[in-house]
Amino acid sequence: MTRAQVLRLIGLIRAGWPRDEMSPETAKAYAEDLLDLDHDTALEAFAELRRTRKFRPHQSELRERVAEKTLAIPSASAAWAEVEEAAKDYDDYDEARKWPTYSHDLIKQTVRALGGLRALTYSSNPSTDRAHFLRLYREMRQEVVETAMCGDLPALSTPQRKALPSGEVAT
Repeated sequence: MTRAQVLRLIGLIRAGWPRDEMSPETAKAYAEDLLDLDHDTALEAFAELRRTRKFRPHQSELRERVAEKTLAIPSASAAWAEVEEAAKDYDDYDEARKWPTYSHDLIKQTVRALGGLRALTYSSNPSTDRAHFLRLYREMRQEVVETAMCGDLPALSTPQRKALPSGEVAT
């Protein structure tokens, strides 16, 4: 995001919550923390927060929403629904049904951590399996989102660097 775009976003944040005073130092902190985000995704995240929050969101909340939108990780309940659907269709003798494709790799990792789809399919305690899946999936999802929030977001625009004739890199 360019400096002008960040300043515009900060102006929108101020306008969205006019009762919350924003000092110049706070505005500067917002600018520093939001500068590396993709502009369009940040605006979408801001619009969602403006519609759902009574108080001005912290910049970490905005980064979290951008990370969630960028990573497109399903919610825990949506992930469990995928696992339930795959378990209903499970077949030990059909490789495609034995190893289903999920909408996100995090679902697959969680299923494996719980013993695999076969274990979930033949389990005698599905309510406990559901609780374990949801807890573990939420933990893993939060870890991925927090890692992305700290700068590993694919949507983060990296500064364009031009190679100099001598082989040095200009920033």
